[in-house]
Amino acid sequence: MAYRYPHFTREILRADLAFRGGPMPGWPLPDFDLVTTDGTRIRKRDLIGRRPLLLTCASVTCPMAMNAGPGLRHLYAEFGDRVAFATLYVREAHPGEHYPQPDTFAWKLAHACAYRDLLGLPWPVAVDSLDGDLHRALDPRPNAAYLMATDGTVVFRALASNDERTLRHGLAGLIAGRPLPLGERQPRLLPALRAIGVLDAVLDRRNGCVPGGFWPPREGRSPPPRSRPLRARDPRGMRRAYRPSRYRPCRASQPGEDRVVVAGVAVDRRHGV
Repeated sequence: MAYRYPHFTREILRADLAFRGGPMPGWPLPDFDLVTTDGTRIRKRDLIGRRPLLLTCASVTCPMAMNAGPGLRHLYAEFGDRVAFATLYVREAHPGEHYPQPDTFAWKLAHACAYRDLLGLPWPVAVDSLDGDLHRALDPRPNAAYLMATDGTVVFRALASNDERTLRHGLAGLIAGRPLPLGERQPRLLPALRAIGVLDAVLDRRNGCVPGGFWPPREGRSPPPRSRPLRARDPRGMRRAYRPSRYRPCRASQPGEDRVVVAGVAVDRRHGV
């Protein structure tokens, strides 16, 4: 599978559901020396023996990365005086007409600047090489987070950086001096549910409101209308099969709708956040 894929596919979706390799907790974080969107550089060697680092992966076409901003800013306000924060801009998670996979580094840097400005991030956004040298060494998941101790080793990693509670667990454990490494977390459903609130904006920005390529269609079938899989009312059979109380629900995005269905899971807004 090419690293800079032109279209999102079901194979990529399946691969992104779990870590497949990369540095596990207790292993050294790969070395890096990267340019940032403000023209400076961030280097691993400059952090060794000084400050831990929370490194998150992101792209402007990744809904979970775009949804991660508020939670990461909360964590930065709480831990930023003791932990360095940085975002690694990687390949486009869902390339489209307006944000295709860049074929030059300058183009990728422009995408990274757009991401930084949209979220208003106060920490460095480092831009990976065009072919993702660091991202591939980490295990190329679109929105993963790695917590590095001052000795350069990974002490905690999470599959999704829009899971504020999970990242707070890792940061608090490191600051409190708990035995290292702290392990890893690979939540799937809840980070995806949290990203629903920014999904329409990401689609509009990515591809001019054209849904094709975001949810990979089955062979011989056209993609469904963008609003249908996310805002359809739940049929009675689905309501019996999936009890909303088993999941943390989210609010439906249109007034008068009782529930949304995501990945076959019915979410009742009457129990919403």
